[in-house]
Amino acid sequence: DLDVVVLKYNQNLELQWSYIIKDKAKNEFPVSMVVDSEDNIVILANVDASSSLIKINSQGNLLWRKAFVEDQHYILNALIETKDGQYAMVGYCLKNFGTHELEADRIFVKTNKNGEILLEKNYGNVFTQGGAKALVEDKVGNFIFMGNCTDQSSTVDMTLNKVDNQGNTIWRKNVIRKGDDWGISIIKSNRSEERRVGKEC
Repeated sequence: DLDVVVLKYNQNLELQWSYIIKDKAKNEFPVSMVVDSEDNIVILANVDASSSLIKINSQGNLLWRKAFVEDQHYILNALIETKDGQYAMVGYCLKNFGTHELEADRIFVKTNKNGEILLEKNYGNVFTQGGAKALVEDKVGNFIFMGNCTDQSSTVDMTLNKVDNQGNTIWRKNVIRKGDDWGISIIKSNRSEERRVGKEC
C-alpha cells in the first residue's frame, strides 16, 4: 500500500511530529509539497487517476483535504504557492479513460487558499498530446510550465507553455530535436530567465 506521510524534524534531526494518511482502499502518494506564506504545509497527492490537495498546519494538524473529482480524470504533478497566496498546479488530463483511445493533455489548475478550484484549463488537441511536470511563476504573475507533447509522428518533444494568471496562452514553444525529449523540471535564474531540465531518448 502507498500512503501519504509527512515527518517534521528539528535541526538536531529529532522527530517533532508525523502526519500519516492511510487508506487501505487506495494507493495515495505525494508528488509535490510546499510550505506556504502562513507556515502551513500543502501536499499534492495522486491516487488512482485523480489528485488531491491536503493542507496541514505547522503542528501537523489537518486543516482540510480536497479531492479533485471530474468527469475527465487528471493527474497533477507540480504545486506552487502563487504570489497572491493561492495555489497553482500542472499535470495532465486523461480523456477516454479506461478505453483503447486514451489521450492526454497538459492541464493548469488554480485554487484559492482553501483548495477551492478557481480555474482549470487544458492545452492540447487531437494532434498533440502530453503532460506537464513542472511550474514556476514569473515576477509579473504569469506562469511557465514544462512538459512534453507527442504529435502524429509519435515523436516526444519537450514543451514550454507560458500563460497569464487566468490561464490564457501567451506563447508555447516546443524543443524539437532528433529522438524523444522529456521535460522534467524548470527553474528561474536571477535574471528572470527560465531554465529547463529534461532527458533525451
